[in-house]
Amino acid sequence: MQNLKKQSLQGLAIWVNILFTITILQLFPASAAETAPFPIAWQQSEEAGAEWQRQTYLPEEENWCDYPWNRGSETGNTVGLAGCSLLSVVNSVYYKTGTFINPAELAQFALDNGYRIPGVDGAAMGFFPAVAQVYAERSHMTFQQWTSNAETVLLHVQNGGTACANIVGHWVAIVDYDAETDQYLMLDSSQTSKRAANINWTDRQNGVAWLSATELLANGKSGYYGINGRYSALYTFDFSWECLQGDANDDGQISIEDACIVLEYYANTAAGIDMPLHQQAEQNTARLTACDVNGDGIISIEDATAILSYYALLSTGLEADWNTVLANNAT
Repeated sequence: MQNLKKQSLQGLAIWVNILFTITILQLFPASAAETAPFPIAWQQSEEAGAEWQRQTYLPEEENWCDYPWNRGSETGNTVGLAGCSLLSVVNSVYYKTGTFINPAELAQFALDNGYRIPGVDGAAMGFFPAVAQVYAERSHMTFQQWTSNAETVLLHVQNGGTACANIVGHWVAIVDYDAETDQYLMLDSSQTSKRAANINWTDRQNGVAWLSATELLANGKSGYYGINGRYSALYTFDFSWECLQGDANDDGQISIEDACIVLEYYANTAAGIDMPLHQQAEQNTARLTACDVNGDGIISIEDATAILSYYALLSTGLEADWNTVLANNAT
């Protein structure tokens, strides 16, 4: 009888903590910036949605679509008009690592180092290996090779790499492969162009499309996304996703929101509903590992309670230690 009473009191305490968590969360105002969808192709021009994306997802970044990108005596060129080569790199890095590099910064890098081609042709080929070398620490990216063979590109992407691929008059990023559908993920920084009308989009507003090998092996020509016979820069990445213990949303801090995510995940899985925490497999695995704070292989109410206890210590200025929190919650 005593053991049953003790278990009932412990269960009651857990639910009181959960209700407290949800109540407190409702008191916090929503963040002004939304979380960017995944995957996403950052757009280069205002017409394609670059400024809307920036204001919605990256308000701390300065406008890049209107950034002047002229060489010599020319005038009027901007990243929005001629920055597809830059955005192909930006989109590759963001997809693989979640790190956003402002295209205006890359535009200035190309100008400063002589990689800017006059007119709307963008950056010279030397830009692609150079940016990988200079931005290696931030991008975790290594330039592998140039190729004009589409099959080489597709094999490289199958093996986990990415490609900045040139099609007629444009650069796109090819960043992932789905073995189940045998399709490749293409990110286009200018989804409003005429060529973009010829494919079936997954999310045209954000420049995302899964394309078949047949579509990508076709010879490149205006209006289509065939990359055969066109040059592609191949990259590999040394980045792997890791989250702080208890950091369910991977924002770098332990908070009430993390506890609520764990509770929501637990409720969904208990009801037989699949709830990925991120659309990318590696990031999803990392976040699930972070949710299982007690390491028992199950994401449960106990994990949410432990996160809440950890946050409570931090919010009162006390030192928080997972071993101590888990030990206290187990008693």
